[in-house]
Amino acid sequence: MVAFHIKYTHTLIRLYTHLAYACTEFDVRWAFRKLPLNASGALFCVAYVSVNACALLADYAQATLSNVNLFIEPPAVRRGQSVILRCQYALEGAPLYSIKYYRGNYEFYRYTPGEFPNVKHFQYPGIKVDEVISNATQVVIRDVKFSLSGNFSCEVTADAPLFSTATAYAQVQVVEFPEKRPQLFTEHVRYEPGDILRANCSTPPSRPRADLHFTLNNIPKKEL
Repeated sequence: MVAFHIKYTHTLIRLYTHLAYACTEFDVRWAFRKLPLNASGALFCVAYVSVNACALLADYAQATLSNVNLFIEPPAVRRGQSVILRCQYALEGAPLYSIKYYRGNYEFYRYTPGEFPNVKHFQYPGIKVDEVISNATQVVIRDVKFSLSGNFSCEVTADAPLFSTATAYAQVQVVEFPEKRPQLFTEHVRYEPGDILRANCSTPPSRPRADLHFTLNNIPKKEL
């Protein structure tokens, strides 16, 4: 392997199998593999290094992937129901290399159209992916648990020659509604003017906890 090293500053890029170079924050590296031999058996290579061209490629790499967003449907999902993680992106003409979904820092689903099989599912406690309807733009999780509340993200990577990557984040909230309507109890059925009304309102357990308010003749208590 013959390598050339040039000082420069820019963003990371990866290229092809036989020609690999990186425009990093510190330098540019060129490496050639499987170099041909001439008739006398001598090893040779010819390299043309253009710092300006590298900068243009780096700028284009940043521009190939845009508008990456992660949407949660519904934003608050009831325990035991399904939630859809919908990843939207614009590749600007570049082919898709992969989409990866994460719960926190742990990857649980990957879609890579250039590989077979193109879907990989990684075990994560409480995540049950519906692989039938999950694809390049969405992941469906069935029978969600409270433990899944938190940060999710999708990481989109454009394919060669630029391998640009962008990530979007969103929150999943798993909730549980009260099983019954609130119940209201008072000390008496009838009251005279000047009497003190004492009432108790209770509701079955929920997550998050229900916020209770009293009204009298459709007027909130704080306005009485």
